[in-house]
Amino acid sequence: MDKKIVIDVGAAKGEFSRHVLLSYPNAVVFAVEPNISLHGNDLNMIKSEYDGRFFVHKYALAEKSNTRPMYGLTQLKGQIGSLKKFNPNKVWNTYIESIIDKSKLSEIVYVEVKSVNDFLRDIAIFKIDFLKIDTQGYDVVILEEFLKNSSVKCMVVEVNTVSNKSENIYEGDNNLTALSKIISKFDLKILKIVPNWDFSELNVFLALSEIEGIKILQQLKIDNNPVFVKGWNVSITSKLSEISAQNKLKKLAISFNRSFGCLKKLYLLMLKLFARVKN
Repeated sequence: MDKKIVIDVGAAKGEFSRHVLLSYPNAVVFAVEPNISLHGNDLNMIKSEYDGRFFVHKYALAEKSNTRPMYGLTQLKGQIGSLKKFNPNKVWNTYIESIIDKSKLSEIVYVEVKSVNDFLRDIAIFKIDFLKIDTQGYDVVILEEFLKNSSVKCMVVEVNTVSNKSENIYEGDNNLTALSKIISKFDLKILKIVPNWDFSELNVFLALSEIEGIKILQQLKIDNNPVFVKGWNVSITSKLSEISAQNKLKKLAISFNRSFGCLKKLYLLMLKLFARVKN
């Protein structure tokens, strides 16, 4: 069994990393997570269980090394904390509205930030088997930095489903259109697109080689990873290699922009029906 280098950017409490370590005995995981006050204990527990195979880096990644503000760390147990400001035009669904304090989304916590290049130099790793990025609105930027400074065989990033300003959680362009440019620039292959629980974001799996990428997904048992398992069989598409990735993703983005309103209405209706049944 060959060694696999895995980097988990936005590790949170380490669910993804723990599953990889358990599934593939020769995996070495480098976890990056700035919200240590919330997730530090969980990550330290994994580190003690997998000593020598799991390394925690307590900062955020971006284009440059500095100290920067993070927003939203006090809400939803830090799950929506981001280097990006929250979109003031965002229309939240009723459930999220009920469990967050929108007035606190602008609260700032300063965190250490390292450039992807400095991070790679620190760990002396420039060949990566699997890269997972979940940084709440900064994924596409970080992905490009990794692709410019290292060789990544297989990867997954989380992007917004649509480019509608009333739907995006964060400011900026962390969406399918922006990702399509990266895919075209680095000649990446799309392996799979998996939605999150409410279809507001998509996990896009990419690889330099389709054959090698699929093999890595199978070896690491990503289909059973708790971070992706719920949406794995609700994939949007599996093979897009016949048409250029850029054109296909643009068409996909347009399709989502047109249909997302219907999906959202259906989802909200289901929530209301569930509430009535519960009452």
